[in-house]
Amino acid sequence: MPKRRVLLTGAAGRIAPHLWRGLADRFDWRLLDIVPVSGRPDALQTDINDTEAMRRAMEGVDAVVHLAAQSYDADFTTSLVPRNITGVYSVYEAAQRAGVRRVVLASSYHVMEGYGPFAEKPTVCQADDGSNASEFPISSEAPVRPDGLYAVSKACGEVIARYFADYHGVTSVILRLGAVGPKSASTGAWPRTWSAWLAPQDFCQLVENAIEAHNVRFVIVYGISRNTRRLYDLEPGRALLGYEPEEDSELHLSHWYRAGPVPPAPPPPGIPYGHRLPELIVPSGRLALCWIGQAGFFVKSPAASLYIDPFISVWPDTLQAPLLTPAVLRADVVLMTHHHRDHLDRQALPLAAVASPSLRFAGPASCCAILEGLGVAASRLIALRPGERMQIADMEIVAMATRHLSDATDALGYVVRSPSVTIYHTGGTENDPVLLGAGEYHPDLLLVPINGRGGNMTAEQAAQLVGQLGVPAVVPMHYGSLQPQADLVDRFLTSLASAAPRARPAVMAYGAILYLPLRTEI
Repeated sequence: MPKRRVLLTGAAGRIAPHLWRGLADRFDWRLLDIVPVSGRPDALQTDINDTEAMRRAMEGVDAVVHLAAQSYDADFTTSLVPRNITGVYSVYEAAQRAGVRRVVLASSYHVMEGYGPFAEKPTVCQADDGSNASEFPISSEAPVRPDGLYAVSKACGEVIARYFADYHGVTSVILRLGAVGPKSASTGAWPRTWSAWLAPQDFCQLVENAIEAHNVRFVIVYGISRNTRRLYDLEPGRALLGYEPEEDSELHLSHWYRAGPVPPAPPPPGIPYGHRLPELIVPSGRLALCWIGQAGFFVKSPAASLYIDPFISVWPDTLQAPLLTPAVLRADVVLMTHHHRDHLDRQALPLAAVASPSLRFAGPASCCAILEGLGVAASRLIALRPGERMQIADMEIVAMATRHLSDATDALGYVVRSPSVTIYHTGGTENDPVLLGAGEYHPDLLLVPINGRGGNMTAEQAAQLVGQLGVPAVVPMHYGSLQPQADLVDRFLTSLASAAPRARPAVMAYGAILYLPLRTEI
């Protein structure tokens, strides 16, 4: 059976080669751009605003994939309008004249970024009446809310496509594409990229399905991978096109450093993806670890999940917006290390208990007493002492002794053991020989405070503990939420290079997720 012939505009652009190379065995590509296409002397060189030339280019083709566009930093009237508005009109007019019945139009997720938490203007995240809270995931049927003039021009292109579908029979699949690129492109410092990344293989699948889709007159779908932090609804693409993305930016988000400077970056804004943490897909033999700020972590195995010290309330001195709310704090158990406010969240945990009736809370007796006084049923509280254990499906939890301030004499750390990996969370603690007791469990990863105040060890002492325990990997914690990072991480990494040169440091981005055991090829 002969391959379908498809005209691809913008073929010399950054993302087009993923298609004409990746889908070379599926389609007979006719390439077109206003500039030469490297390595393809057969490509047509045409301005998309030349409607008659575009009609000739479409003779004998079965479909058009229209990628050609003017990107972000351009003048609206002289660049964006000709390329992204009148250029789209020209393509559709040419398709109508040439009898082409399917156009796949590359739009952009930016047409909806006014709803998201990463909009340039924070007020755009509010509803028209001034109230907060856009609903996530964002539907493709919601009114457009562009975050800039580039997005305005792309939204206009969508309207042109709707007109030609309704009145001229040119069926359209609108792809609101995210950030197309290899896995390295998914790990930028800006959380928008984590949410909107589109892996090349998912991009190819989406375009192939859009070309081949039957019984579709006009549809808008989001072109992103199945990112844990996605803000956009993938269901229409799945239902109408059979789009099943395989990649997730979370798998590539680990930030690793050996001794040396860490690029400074302000804490990113809060990301409303916490409600998806329980949905993380954890392969057999792995463990997922998410840093939710300060000493807080989410841990998930294939069979169970838990939080350690979730600090998610907003205080006047907090520097990071919370990643989740009490209403979505879903897990099997919350482990508390001691009763200080950034470890025992008195505002959030009672609300979480109401929202999740099966959620249990375990920790020092002082923490359990406080929660009971706040209305949490005693039957849901588990008081632990050093050496005591509890089993949560395939994870064993061992309470460990620490040495914190004199008002927290029953403070705990935790060893969390799964069949494949062991984590040691020291809790808030000074450097003390009692911590070495965790060595008998041979932890694979150490979570250790480095802020050096309020009863916690310094960055240098934390590095010494890594060497004393002989752990192969370490995540520094307990900084950034109530105290600026300053030089804490630099000091820790510098000391680690001397105290434990074989240990592998993981400086996690706020909200990043590690999949354990660690891969050597990261």
